[in-house]
Amino acid sequence: MCWTIRYEDTEGIIRLAIRGDVTMDLVRRILPEFMALSRRHDCRKALVDYTQAVSKITLVDIFEVPGLLRRSDYDTRMRAAVVYGPASFPPANLPFWKTVSHNKGIFGIHFFTERQEALQWLGEQRLDGGKLP
Repeated sequence: MCWTIRYEDTEGIIRLAIRGDVTMDLVRRILPEFMALSRRHDCRKALVDYTQAVSKITLVDIFEVPGLLRRSDYDTRMRAAVVYGPASFPPANLPFWKTVSHNKGIFGIHFFTERQEALQWLGEQRLDGGKLP
């Protein structure tokens, strides 16, 4: 398991790429670096490349993720587009991710199979017509 994370000034987004097995331990190691970049650049948009990753996160772990985010001062205005591949997640887990996140007040995490669609979603405007931060 390895990851790279950087802020892209030209796009105004954080790019996180993860390869290999993804466990909750790895999520806990990545999150502080992610949050520091978000605060340093006042950035609330992220593109997460999960296409070369394989989730080892269990349904119980998924239930824990929103609490972990909140304890990390995760900005609930964050928009995170996760681009995944055919082997990244068990397909049945994605609706559960969304339901658990929404029930815990985290609405800005969406899953995509196409990078361009994810980038387009990150660039969309807010419902009130203003540009997203």
